Amino acid sequence: MVLIHALLANTTPFSLISAYSTRFELLHAFNLSKITRLFVQPKHLQHALSVAKEIGMPHTNIYIIGGHVKGHQSLSGMIERARRVGLSPSSARPAKQDTLAYLVFSSGTSGLPKAVMITHGNLIYSLQQSVIVGQVAAEVMSITTGSNHVYPDAEVGRQSRTESDTQLVNHPRISSIDLSSVRHVGSGAAYLPPQLSAKMKALTPKDSVVTEGYGMSECTIAALTQVLDGTFKGRGRLIPGSAGVLLPGMEARIVREDGSEADFNEIGELWLKSPNVSPGYWNNETANKETFVDGWLKTGDRFSDTLKVSGSQVSPVEIENVFFVHPEKLISDVTVAGVSGGRTSDEKVPRAWIVLSAAGKKKGADAVVKALDEWQQENLSKYKWTRGGIEVVKEIPKSVTGKTLRRVLVEKYERRFKKAKSKL
Repeated sequence: MVLIHALLANTTPFSLISAYSTRFELLHAFNLSKITRLFVQPKHLQHALSVAKEIGMPHTNIYIIGGHVKGHQSLSGMIERARRVGLSPSSARPAKQDTLAYLVFSSGTSGLPKAVMITHGNLIYSLQQSVIVGQVAAEVMSITTGSNHVYPDAEVGRQSRTESDTQLVNHPRISSIDLSSVRHVGSGAAYLPPQLSAKMKALTPKDSVVTEGYGMSECTIAALTQVLDGTFKGRGRLIPGSAGVLLPGMEARIVREDGSEADFNEIGELWLKSPNVSPGYWNNETANKETFVDGWLKTGDRFSDTLKVSGSQVSPVEIENVFFVHPEKLISDVTVAGVSGGRTSDEKVPRAWIVLSAAGKKKGADAVVKALDEWQQENLSKYKWTRGGIEVVKEIPKSVTGKTLRRVLVEKYERRFKKAKSKL
């Protein structure tokens, strides 16, 4: 947090890159964002070093955060040296509304992750929205409320008793933790199933609340949020299962595939407009033209093929591209779509349908499936793996215009899935 706040104050743009990225994903992110310096935790250093070497980044341009490693400068060490020599803090540099603050990577239907541009204007407006609706970002919650912020896994259970936690983000051993002091549980990143919300309510005091919202990287943080009973001059009402109300200053439209306005209760694509909406993607004019129209952000929800797995976006096209570049050229065609089989009845997981090439037929279907599975584990983050399976088919169904008919394959699979499930 110290580093991020310092870079923002100094108007130095930076990229936020997942620590769980594979070599393939890191290489794409590094090349796209043109990074010149890298800050990394000790446990991820060797992974980052191997990729940094490929792009020609000098060893001296890689710094350590959250610890110390021999041969590398650390952030804490640099801060300590600056204090020791009496170096005066640099004053904050002025920023304009459109000054780039940072890049954050978001998957989409175009395949490889896109770098979303977030400006200082986006950030400021997003913070103003949070103040109005009585929310603050979880990362700075402890700073703004004057409370302690508990991070390490092993400490959460003990600290929840000694510190009397009042707000909770998440923890894997939730059922064994004393939550008697929790008053508010916030959910984000993906839809909160009713059964999970009910479980959290059962684990916390009767007067506690469980809330969720809706957002995406292109909206800086959020677009909608649930409100508590009695807020907004008594008009506010918490409705479980709802994404909530639009944040202040946010406009929304529900649009049909032909671009016309959808009627009340008609399914369509959600379009958003607000000062907290990103100006676009870094160095990707094609995606910008497809996603941003006259100031409106086409979220892709309902029409997009992008999946949400464990709270993270998964692009079927990205998985398809990884399968296509297997060095043995085992397939001639592939399509990926979401199917049942996730943690909840609502969550979809990726499934791939492949057509064998001549080399693939020679190798054998079972061997190809095994080879592709090993390949994706090497080149994709775990949440992107085809947990729905890999199926060999004779051909991928296409429309007369050549568009892949994923729906046909998905419906066929779902019928088999339901039939198999009914026999259990």
